[in-house]
Amino acid sequence: MKGFLIFPTLCLISVVTQAEYIDDYSKNLYELIKKEIALNCEDSKGYRCASKVREDIYKNKPRRGTKEYAEKNYKMLNPSSADKKIRELFAISEEADAGLKIDKPGEIVYRQIKYEAAWIQKNIYKRRFYGWAFTLSTGERLYPKI
Repeated sequence: MKGFLIFPTLCLISVVTQAEYIDDYSKNLYELIKKEIALNCEDSKGYRCASKVREDIYKNKPRRGTKEYAEKNYKMLNPSSADKKIRELFAISEEADAGLKIDKPGEIVYRQIKYEAAWIQKNIYKRRFYGWAFTLSTGERLYPKI
């Protein structure tokens, strides 16, 4: 009977203690989209209008954790500056929620950060992506707590 009580308690603790990371870029992007939808879309235009507004904004300001964002922000890095960026992304990943659902405006989750780190590893270091680890140009690996 004790085993049945321990597992749900551990699950509840892990859900309650999970952190979140609010990114200024993502929060500003959310606010811009919200503002543009309010200005350009009347109730009668509905979902299609909102979708078009988002699509137009994402062309110039891509979302975090996408190929477009990574290319725009990381393609000019050299291995030394890429190491600094990987360490920065690793620190953010330690704060980010491990889940898939984004609950708050500006929140970014672990998979978005991991995608950006993997993009750097593949395109800057010309190295294969190694599972959970954030790998630096020297081969050193940083392992997240997730």
